[in-house]
Amino acid sequence: AWAQSGEKGSSLRALSLLEDMGAHGIQPDIGVYNSILRALSNDSDNAKASRAETLLNKIKNDRKLFPDTNTYNNVLRCCCTTRSDDISTKRNAIRIAAETMLQLQKDTKIVPDCYTFNFFIKACDRLCSPGNERTKMIHSAFRYSTSTGNFKAPVLSLLKNVLSPAELKKLLCIADGRDLRKLKISDFPPEWQSERPKKL
Repeated sequence: AWAQSGEKGSSLRALSLLEDMGAHGIQPDIGVYNSILRALSNDSDNAKASRAETLLNKIKNDRKLFPDTNTYNNVLRCCCTTRSDDISTKRNAIRIAAETMLQLQKDTKIVPDCYTFNFFIKACDRLCSPGNERTKMIHSAFRYSTSTGNFKAPVLSLLKNVLSPAELKKLLCIADGRDLRKLKISDFPPEWQSERPKKL
């Protein structure tokens, strides 16, 4: 229940349960960690991105645990749902989002999905000030999505919402005067949409 609750502090109760499991010698599996990360993302706690980063590091340092796509996605979701006017809080959340994406790219066993890119692009849009840094990060996410076959309709829809017409044209290399609102995923190379496993 706490994984779905948006009540402030609900994730702290989930973290407390995790500590209780450890105190009683119970080894939580990755499903438990993913549920706690999901609870964090639904919480209104401004420190949730930092808490998610701590949990991800704990998982990666445990030889019996292996993060999966949901793990990374939930950390990114914690970042993109961080709502704060505090500049340091926003900078920390976007740092965590960027480092999480880098870790995911380096992980030879995990393949991202379209939600991975949606959460990251939302984080860039909500946490970065307009300018070169925001544009560069969104462009990087776009290239990563096409290289992994995850440029799907939800990603295109989000890009249309967060980028200006000029930015969108430059990103998608559109030179004609077509109506950008009518762009469909079928207008782009099929290999951009065909998920490919990572080479081990």
